Amino acid sequence: MLARLECSRGSYTNERPARFAQRLRPRYRVVTRSRLCGIIGFVYQAHSSKLVLVKLNSAGLAYSHVGSINGSETASKINREVAVQVESQNLHAALARVFWADWNLAAPTFLPLVMRDYKAPNHVLMSEVLYDPSGNPDTGREWVELHNPTAGTIDISGWSLGDAINDGEYGAGRYLFPPNTVLPPGAVMVIAQQAGDVAFKPNFEFLIDPSRNDPTVPDMVPPPGGMWPGFGLALSNTGDHVILRNAAGQPVDAVVWGNSSFPGTWPHPGVIASDHSLERRPAYKDTDDCAVDFFDRTPPTPASVP
Repeated sequence: MLARLECSRGSYTNERPARFAQRLRPRYRVVTRSRLCGIIGFVYQAHSSKLVLVKLNSAGLAYSHVGSINGSETASKINREVAVQVESQNLHAALARVFWADWNLAAPTFLPLVMRDYKAPNHVLMSEVLYDPSGNPDTGREWVELHNPTAGTIDISGWSLGDAINDGEYGAGRYLFPPNTVLPPGAVMVIAQQAGDVAFKPNFEFLIDPSRNDPTVPDMVPPPGGMWPGFGLALSNTGDHVILRNAAGQPVDAVVWGNSSFPGTWPHPGVIASDHSLERRPAYKDTDDCAVDFFDRTPPTPASVP
């Protein structure tokens, strides 16, 4: 377990170590790593051993508490567990280096509200892509999910979504969102190839086959120059990309997988089986490395973010 301690109230400038340990329990609580203000200590636990590091900023004291005592009667009377508490700046600094080494070298983990290297989200992201539905052919059942992780409503009218890097690219397309399309804070939106081919009702459809248009689902709009030869959206299973652009045509986000490429974005290796999706976890994280930002997801979860 890696966590930090936050002082809820009180300052123990004149406490002896033993008395300090007794008062430490009710006065401190474990908080998430995203709570950056007022953090003055750490809890480091491996199996049944605990390491507690506390630095009293107001007094300049540094305590290191090492032991296996867990507060139960069994720990003290039967297991004969012990703990050592030392006031030492040097020891605190040495053990803190151990803590941060483990913290930085640990495998990446996701918790709903806790994330190392957290950066506040500031733009719309693609949060999930299903590009390899089962079946032959699998046309019609691909879809892309958008998520607004910010605290404000974002108007995406005139933004475009597709796999064309440049207009006119044969076998690719770029579709625009119609006027008055907005994403409220935390909202999720799904755009399907063909609304009638998916098991849920999407927010929009690319309308790959106009003869099967679902009149209850709004259509994406071709770019101002119109469709070009080979225009459409059919994502490759071995490698492709989806690009979200703002109304000025500037890339906002890109999801890349397999043997495809897009400037400034590293690809994900790809899903391990058909009917798996690529899901961004957490939904607000964007490092431009799809192998880091996305995970293989089964079953897919359209219109829902982790």
